[in-house]
Amino acid sequence: MLDLLRRFEPGLAGQLKTLEVTPAAPIPPLVASAQADRHECAYVRAALLTLHEGATGSALLSMLGLARFAPVQPPDYAVLPELAREADQAGFALTDAGPGTAKHNN
Repeated sequence: MLDLLRRFEPGLAGQLKTLEVTPAAPIPPLVASAQADRHECAYVRAALLTLHEGATGSALLSMLGLARFAPVQPPDYAVLPELAREADQAGFALTDAGPGTAKHNN
């Protein structure tokens, strides 16, 4: 996220100060509703997984600082529940119980 901000809003990024860095973690997976059409989902999935193969898609990905999309591997996401628990314990309620219930201790 900070890399994108530096690329597209360098003035704003220059006003920020890094206080701490979080450990590397996978980006959130792209998901669809259970009611979504399976064929449309397969079409979108195939398009994203091959986006890097064409010049236009590769350029778009590069603008976002991405090399390509990859199929989800569930073990890659095994770290997320622990990171969420740590955030909750630190006072950042990432596992919000609903609208208006998030708490942030700054």
